[in-house]
Amino acid sequence: MNTRTLKIAAPTTAVATMVIISIVWAIGGTPGIAMADVLEQLKTKSYEFVMDVNEGGAGTIIKGTVLEPCKMRLEQTSGMGPIVSIIDNDTHQSLLLWKRFKAANRFDQREKKQVGVLGFLLLPGRSVSDLWNLQAGEETKLTQKKINGCDAQGFRVTQKNDDYTETITVWADAKTAAPLMVDIIMQPKQVEGQALKLTLRDFKVIQNPNPALFSTDVPEGYTLASRKTLKQLTTAPDTVAPTTKDTPNEAEKVQKAMEFWRRGKKEKSLPTLTEVHWKGRFHFNRECYLFTMTEKKFISLVSADQQKVMAEIMSQSKDYRNIARELVTLASKARTSGNNAKAEKYLQTALGLGELLDRDKNMMLIVRMVGIAIQRHAADELVTLYKNQGQMNKLQNIRKRIIELDTETKKIKQGR
Repeated sequence: MNTRTLKIAAPTTAVATMVIISIVWAIGGTPGIAMADVLEQLKTKSYEFVMDVNEGGAGTIIKGTVLEPCKMRLEQTSGMGPIVSIIDNDTHQSLLLWKRFKAANRFDQREKKQVGVLGFLLLPGRSVSDLWNLQAGEETKLTQKKINGCDAQGFRVTQKNDDYTETITVWADAKTAAPLMVDIIMQPKQVEGQALKLTLRDFKVIQNPNPALFSTDVPEGYTLASRKTLKQLTTAPDTVAPTTKDTPNEAEKVQKAMEFWRRGKKEKSLPTLTEVHWKGRFHFNRECYLFTMTEKKFISLVSADQQKVMAEIMSQSKDYRNIARELVTLASKARTSGNNAKAEKYLQTALGLGELLDRDKNMMLIVRMVGIAIQRHAADELVTLYKNQGQMNKLQNIRKRIIELDTETKKIKQGR
């Protein structure tokens, strides 16, 4: 068996698609006579399957369809809406469709150039190729068990790669060798890495699937993504009115507070942030990607600029999470000392910061999720504060806000 390398990374929104491919690879990758029979069926039939993905307690479901031979369609719903991946192993072409934005990425699988943070979406093509070229190897035969009323024969194999250890358990119909279920655990070798747990199930052979669903041509109404540079985006005319004395730009205070924080001047950073008028006017420079980059703009960028933007967003998101934690800590100390007004000021500042990160539904999903998490943490602390003070009106309002945040989180997970 050839050595394969699949790097498991944190970012969110994208892990699900990467996982899908691994599973299909895993099915074909389990060696042995029984698996050779299973592989033969996978090579000569068209079928669909469902994949359950779980990493660190977060889960998603992905639908896969295979058109014999060598074509695959993967569908998932994320905070960026429905995403479709189409892979044609005969022509070596891959197509990614972002339905919400009517945008498409088209790749040649033979190209070895990096494709930025979207690179993991090319893994389906590589795994499909592996699926059709697998050779039998060593496996551990398991005791039979019942799966959906069928006698199932199980096989398990563990393989070590450069970045992770993978344990694959395949269950097939003991009489027909039809695949029933595949469980995969991918454990990164990094100490801080979280195990990725996958279950491939509900295999169903399909007759006469529509070949048009597997076309790698860009559909009508879609535009090609990954074509613009940051320079092109940041030099476009600014349609926002300039700041005047009558309409101060509160964004300047936020950025100044961040500068203090990064220079280790916490004693100046937090007081500056508490002076921000969160209902005021905010206008950030286009180079401040955390507050100005939308999902649609990000998809339109060339890969090198996507990497640059993501690196900055991840770094700044971490800083803002730490600032929010510090504000909550200060609020707790103020409440303990009996200064409830000061405690409320700190918590309202954290709440405002979170709202700022989540103010535009078109912003980067990872930024919005950080904003929601900050708001939720601050809101929970405000519930305790208002309850102890008997401030029922404020308590009712903050509880309402918590419900809104939970609803928003649910919608994001559902891709709405």
